[in-house]
Amino acid sequence: MGNYHIYMVAILAFIIVRQMSAADVSAEMDTISDNNTTDAEDDCNDEYYSPCSCRRDRYNNQSIFVVCSKASVTQVRDVFRRSTHPQMYSFSFLANHNDPPMTIYSVPVDFLADKRATRISLYGYSKGSSWLPKLAIDSLAFRSTKANVRFLELSYWDLLLQTDFSFLQGFHGLEQLTLSFNDNLAAFQYLPVPFPALRSLYIHHCSDLKQAPFPNLTLSNSNLEELSMPYNDLDDQTVNETLASLVAGGLSNSISSIDVSGNRLTTMPNQIAFFSHLTSLFVTDNSISWIPSSSISLTSPHINMNFLHLNGNNIIGIDSDAFKGNFSTTQVGLNFNRLTLFEENVFKDMLEQMVSIQPAIGSVIVSSNAFVCGCDLAWLIRDHRHLLPVVKGGVCSSRMSFEEFDPESFVGCYEQTTVDSLTTDNSSSNGAFSAATAKLYILQLIGLTFITFVQTMQL
Repeated sequence: MGNYHIYMVAILAFIIVRQMSAADVSAEMDTISDNNTTDAEDDCNDEYYSPCSCRRDRYNNQSIFVVCSKASVTQVRDVFRRSTHPQMYSFSFLANHNDPPMTIYSVPVDFLADKRATRISLYGYSKGSSWLPKLAIDSLAFRSTKANVRFLELSYWDLLLQTDFSFLQGFHGLEQLTLSFNDNLAAFQYLPVPFPALRSLYIHHCSDLKQAPFPNLTLSNSNLEELSMPYNDLDDQTVNETLASLVAGGLSNSISSIDVSGNRLTTMPNQIAFFSHLTSLFVTDNSISWIPSSSISLTSPHINMNFLHLNGNNIIGIDSDAFKGNFSTTQVGLNFNRLTLFEENVFKDMLEQMVSIQPAIGSVIVSSNAFVCGCDLAWLIRDHRHLLPVVKGGVCSSRMSFEEFDPESFVGCYEQTTVDSLTTDNSSSNGAFSAATAKLYILQLIGLTFITFVQTMQL
């Protein structure tokens, strides 16, 4: 299989994966619900968990998983009052999709009785319905387990009645907080601190996140390492204000991963420059058309960037000094953009850094861009062909991959390989305007014509 076909398969796989996120969450919750048992007895020492289900970890007989998907809040509370196993690894509650619309789920005091859980997940998922059930959690709902919870998730809820997050008071062991597909998230600004163990904050598909100030997380009350805020309809100002609040709180030295994909960004967040320990930055699926100077600066000695993903934007150009610093181990993703030139003054230094490590770890991935391959590409294909292995998915508008070009096709191009070289006097330097150069010139014109035609059809 040729390189072009390999990259097309990779692109197709990428598209499929991008479409799976929300569907996978729903499918997983359907599976949990469908597998729930209503038998009076289960395999947790015959304890009576109905109408919930209980199973033991096959590797740890003392660790149990409890799922309640066909039970009311009152029934769940009764289950834990009569059960005797003191410790759960995981407790999951799923709103009953047979409940009437606009049902309010009020989680009462001591919801788990005196039981403890490491992971708590509350899903308001309503199968086949467009409405979200309302959730209201009492401030003392989880006091029996506040010292034990490491992971907590609230998904698919209308949180209009949740005026604060006081139910998380004293969760000093909480490592990961996930909020997804929720409406009316204004109370999130009142997140109680401190959270000394908090490492990961995932907030995605919460479209009104921008309506409330970000909670007061600082280095003194948390240890945040991963900030994930994709698909929240955030604009440039909101993202920069959020990042600025974290910088002001001293978290720019602890956060190593930032994800602001799928929002409404039109420029690279300028606050990114202050995060000195980044290893991953995801800014995919926004509306960024240009990468300006110093947008990505990896000059801090503490930065060892592994992933820089700018896929799925509308990038048409990149300033020559947009990428500064050491990219030797970085996977730079520029797939699904509108780049037409693969320019030496943008990429050469970065590629040289990548090939300096063997086997190479870093790469620049540029699938699904309509590159016009004229003499401006001679710097790579003819003069620095050793850099080609770390350029992935480069395909010209003529559908020929970078690797498929014969370096001899560029013999008529000047050493100063620019598009302008095709229109200057070629009677000196390396001889006349060669047939190879003419062929490249024609290919370039065909590519430009093709791009213009596609843009016209889109209008």
